[in-house]
Amino acid sequence: RLLVQLVLSHGLNVLHLDADVAVLANPYPLFKGPLLEHQLIFQTDNPFANAGVFYVQGVARGSGGAWLLEELNARIERFTFRPESVRELPHSGWSAPPHFANAD
Repeated sequence: RLLVQLVLSHGLNVLHLDADVAVLANPYPLFKGPLLEHQLIFQTDNPFANAGVFYVQGVARGSGGAWLLEELNARIERFTFRPESVRELPHSGWSAPPHFANAD
């Protein structure tokens, strides 16, 4: 919820890194150069997006980026508090019990 609030209510850009990520070079020239027109930049974990490394920039309420952040937040809450309901999600055939949340 904090990420959504920082981005949508305060208009901040956010770089999120898991604790096991090492940054060996300044990523901002890439974010503010060739990737400037992208609202969301995620590490891939094919075929999925991995929320361990992502950058959010220029996201406004009502945009596709805002929808994705709100949906990400809802799914993290679902995994955390109602893991048995994962089967209700579209395209969730890849997931099998036990379901675990990684909401750190």
